[in-house]
Amino acid sequence: MKNFLIISFLLLVGGYGFGQNGQTNDSLEFSLTIHVVDLETEEALPCVTITIIGTDGSLRKYTPREGEKLDSIPLKPETSYSIVIELDGYLTIRGKETTVGLTQSKKFLHEYAIQPFMEIIIKLPKVEFEHNKFKLEVAMLDSLNYMSQIMIENPTIVVKAVAFQDSTEKKGISLLRAEDVIKGMIKLGIAPERLVVADNGIDPYIVSVKNRNPCKPPTSRTINCRCVLFMVVSDDYVPPK
Repeated sequence: MKNFLIISFLLLVGGYGFGQNGQTNDSLEFSLTIHVVDLETEEALPCVTITIIGTDGSLRKYTPREGEKLDSIPLKPETSYSIVIELDGYLTIRGKETTVGLTQSKKFLHEYAIQPFMEIIIKLPKVEFEHNKFKLEVAMLDSLNYMSQIMIENPTIVVKAVAFQDSTEKKGISLLRAEDVIKGMIKLGIAPERLVVADNGIDPYIVSVKNRNPCKPPTSRTINCRCVLFMVVSDDYVPPK
């Protein structure tokens, strides 16, 4: 698993031989299969809620059985769809699909790996700094934009910016890094009360990792870098009306 936030995997499987070019809308057939797994363990998730909203005004909600895919949901021709994947304790993610302009029948397969969030470092590119530097640079904005989009799509979460420095740097530089990252998030429109500063200094951060083999106990790894990482600390923020 790559060490960055993988919001979703999208695989389009087409050309199943349903017909030739020039099919009429009445003869076109489209279907969508969705499979959702835990980003940390890669195991299929039970109880996930999948909402599919079409530009034709349709709204469908599904909860697949444990370990099963949401299989072969019919889609209409000339219609675009928004897909919302939700589960308590996980970041909400969104996808999309469209049949607009397609002249041959297709089957679509979407695979989503969703991020558990409580007290877990969110997987996305680190906000990394040069030695003894703490000011945000243009190259760092992709991570901040990505994190702000996650917070927009999950409007009740509160995020902690966990800052690090190495032993050769000036004391307190990690705190300045966290504060500058928070300022950047506020400029992107995130409410200040949804952001918390955590100065980890030169201490390595110990992360518990669930073992994919349920018969073995969790393992752990350490993080120590000149960087700022993000962690969700609560999901009870109430957005102002």
